[in-house]
Amino acid sequence: MNRTTLGKVAKEAGVSKTTASLVLNGKADRVNLAASTIERVKTAAGKLNYRPAQFNPPRLNGKTGVLAVIASGFTDCKTGQWLQHIILQVKKKGYVVVPLTTHENPTDTFQDVMADGYIILDEKALNNLNETELSDLPVICAGFKPNNSAFESIHPDYRENVNTMISYLYRHNKKAIGLIAEDSGSFAAQKIIETYRENYCERFDIPENLHLLSATDNRSEAIAEAVKETTAKGANGIIFETPEIAIEALSQKNVRNLTAQKLMFACCGERPEFKMLDYDTLLVCPENIEEMVSKVVGKLL
Repeated sequence: MNRTTLGKVAKEAGVSKTTASLVLNGKADRVNLAASTIERVKTAAGKLNYRPAQFNPPRLNGKTGVLAVIASGFTDCKTGQWLQHIILQVKKKGYVVVPLTTHENPTDTFQDVMADGYIILDEKALNNLNETELSDLPVICAGFKPNNSAFESIHPDYRENVNTMISYLYRHNKKAIGLIAEDSGSFAAQKIIETYRENYCERFDIPENLHLLSATDNRSEAIAEAVKETTAKGANGIIFETPEIAIEALSQKNVRNLTAQKLMFACCGERPEFKMLDYDTLLVCPENIEEMVSKVVGKLL
């Protein structure tokens, strides 16, 4: 005989698995569910003879013992690093991490796991989720600041990062500084561009030397052309908005050749590829992911 699952109860009642779980675990009052919805779920559970799983270790004091980490994928370096640090942090608290991706049916994927906290690692994943269903749950966006969301976020200090990179370049006598950034409109890009203008261009009364990369451009050609144009305007130091731009730029021979002209680059981020690069060419300002993860876990657990 097949066991009746929470998903079957939710389908019978015409609600989400999250809603069904809240009702059947006596937590409906937390999200102010309608009486008719509560009754519908209980009726469906009775009809299907639903019995919840009994796993509930006393040491967790009624909690799930699970932290869900949601991303559009975990194959890129950034989300992989965050996941690794999160696993290490929550293990100390006796919790386990369940990674969830939002590839096919993000709402169903999300509802498959009940957790004490949900960490969203990228804007694409957030955009794929139904924020209404998440609104009453402990959710934190980690590693990025969403443009249009009320969710709390823990992210790098973009202003401090830009100031650090400017200082790095100044120490190496690279005082004609340009900036290459994504024309994405993201919070990070806006904050980095704003800081570059305020704390470098306006502060030292220097015309901005800014190149924005369009999403429709041929990536390699666009980055190479951006570096060429920025140096043609006199830059002897260039800030890259993301480590991805830096790696793509320095993978091209014509860009690397420019460093013979005493050109130097700077970026923020933690990428294993940086260990293979000449630090006389690229100055890296590390982002302390471990510290940010500690803040995220501390807020959720």
